[in-house]
Amino acid sequence: DEAFAESVRCVGGTKATLYSLLRLRQACIHPQVGGSAVMSLSKKVLSMAEVLDGLIAKARTECEDFLRVYVASLNGLAALAQIDGEWQSAADLYREALRW
Repeated sequence: DEAFAESVRCVGGTKATLYSLLRLRQACIHPQVGGSAVMSLSKKVLSMAEVLDGLIAKARTECEDFLRVYVASLNGLAALAQIDGEWQSAADLYREALRW
């Protein structure tokens, strides 16, 4: 396709495109090897199991952080409901926060 060939020339040539594809392939095979490494803080090359463990730990930490924000928001809404004199709504919101 001529349009594709022209776009490759515009990007900087075939060599640059092939290098980008190589980095993408490497990242798909092993996330630590490709472009922006997933586990870049580590100096040694990790096995795929170690990379997976690191990704799971990171996801768990992110979920816990979001859950803290959610519970804090529920407590804030309950406090506002209590200030407005909406006692039942405040109690329901506090119960919801305690459930987590």
